[in-house]
Amino acid sequence: WCTWLTGPLRFGALASHRWWAWRIRWDDRDVVVRTARHPYIHLDSRAVYEAALDRLAGAAHVEVRTGQTVLGVGSSGDRPQVRTAGESFEADEVFDAMGAGSPLLRARPAGDVELAQRFLGWEVEVDAPTFDVSVVTLMDFRPHDGDGVCFMYVLPFSPTRALVEH
Repeated sequence: WCTWLTGPLRFGALASHRWWAWRIRWDDRDVVVRTARHPYIHLDSRAVYEAALDRLAGAAHVEVRTGQTVLGVGSSGDRPQVRTAGESFEADEVFDAMGAGSPLLRARPAGDVELAQRFLGWEVEVDAPTFDVSVVTLMDFRPHDGDGVCFMYVLPFSPTRALVEH
C-alpha cells in the first residue's frame, strides 16, 4: 500500500520505502515534483495485516472473524447483522473490507457504482541498474491505447527491482 505521509499515520512506522519525489508523464511532458515534508511511502501489506491483527487481538471489545463466507449484511433493529455460511451474529459496528466482492455491493442497483479500478502488476528484477530509486512514477500515460484513464505506475525499490503496474 502507498500513500503520502502528511501527518501521524497508523502503521506509518512500518513504511519500507519512502520517496521524496514523484513523476507524471504524458505525451512529451515529464514532470517531477519534490517535497521536503510529505514523502510517498510504501507499506508492505503483510506487515500491516500482522500488526493490525496484533492490535485487534489486544482489544477486548473487538472480535475478528476470518475464513468465513459472508452471505449477507442486514440489520436487526438498529444493529448490523451479518449472515455467514456457518452463523448469524449482531454487532455494534461491522467493517466491510471485501471491496468489489462485498455482498453489500451486490445489493446495489445496477449502474450504481461510478468507478471501477483494475490494476495488473508485477514485481520485476532486472540484471542491470534500470530504476531511479529517488523518484516514484505515479502516472505515465504513454502510450494510451483505449478508452478511459490508463497509465503505468512504477515503485522503484532498488536500481534493479521495482513494482510495475498497468
